[in-house]
Amino acid sequence: MKFFITYITFFCVFFYVHASEFDSDVYYQEAEGKQQYELKTALHKIIRGHTRVSYTPGIWQAYEKTDLRQNGTVWCIYTSCPFNYGVHPDYVEGYQCGSTGMGYTECFCYSREHSFPKSFWGGGTALSDTVYTDVFHIYPASGRVNSVLRNDNVYANVGTIIPKNNDDNPTSNGSKLGYSSVVGYDGQAFEIADEYKGDIARTYFYIATRYQHLIPQWYTTSTGTKPNNARFILASNTSSVFQSWYINMLLAWHRQDPVSAKEIDRNNAVYTYVQNNRNPFIDHPELVEYIWGNKQSEKWRQPTSIKTTTENLFSIYPASDTNFFFCDIKSDADIRFVIQDVSGKIIRRGVFSPPYQFFIKDLHKGIYIMHVKDNGMLSKTTFFVK
Repeated sequence: MKFFITYITFFCVFFYVHASEFDSDVYYQEAEGKQQYELKTALHKIIRGHTRVSYTPGIWQAYEKTDLRQNGTVWCIYTSCPFNYGVHPDYVEGYQCGSTGMGYTECFCYSREHSFPKSFWGGGTALSDTVYTDVFHIYPASGRVNSVLRNDNVYANVGTIIPKNNDDNPTSNGSKLGYSSVVGYDGQAFEIADEYKGDIARTYFYIATRYQHLIPQWYTTSTGTKPNNARFILASNTSSVFQSWYINMLLAWHRQDPVSAKEIDRNNAVYTYVQNNRNPFIDHPELVEYIWGNKQSEKWRQPTSIKTTTENLFSIYPASDTNFFFCDIKSDADIRFVIQDVSGKIIRRGVFSPPYQFFIKDLHKGIYIMHVKDNGMLSKTTFFVK
């Protein structure tokens, strides 16, 4: 893959930008200047009242927008199975689960997985609000793994694995059923693969925020039949929502697995095509720290008040390995970056360190814009992948 660089510096550009129709400053303005649980309640008011989709066919249809890989297969959070989207007329292996059930292998079919299980709110609709069909926590996942291994087990790090004679445990992507190794809970648990730990943590922080008004009732009416139902993770309040051992684990998962391009794409798709609301903890991962983490005493401000510079902070050159480019940055510190396509859609963002090499093999042909923020200064350069 080849790429060409155009050296252009732009000014007064916001660092956090999403799809062109979404303005983060406007969407989150009511949360500005608030801290901890007041901040969480402000976010609750912003994201509630979203469009409600049907369970059937609504969720199935949403996956075409929210959960397809670039090669057209369906993301499965519990396995590496390359599921095909939709229903096969003969219900053959590798498609959406249908009338033939979940099958006997992990790659037989994909189902609609309530990552926050229905039993956690009592299983009915009276106390569900929109959670029963909220796409933000309903992921496509192997029907077999969903029903046999995950079931309504809590998510947690697992120590001892529970053998399953007729099923792979761990699964093909490393997810596994066993007994929790987390201090504070030693019961049966399901550990999702490392690459999705942050996704699940931010999903649970979304649930805790969007449905905070129902948590005390959910705590009372949860219907899990095993010693691992909602009462082992929920606190009976609308503020912290989770018990301290679970908060600590979710914080660890959130920190070790930062927001991915997959999450950004899914967040944008749910907002644009499905529900017209967003997961704040994908847009602004730092919010987790302000509510549950190490910045609870601080007031949150959107990171958009940035000094601009007429000096280009960086240049891009080919690296010796053609799968990478090299950024010549006038700094020796960790640098925040955002890469967008020409429509304004965020392709990737994060933090990288010297020697500032960046992987480009997975970028499609086209023009991209890279924003770099260093010590409050912002610069932007375009490059072309051919």
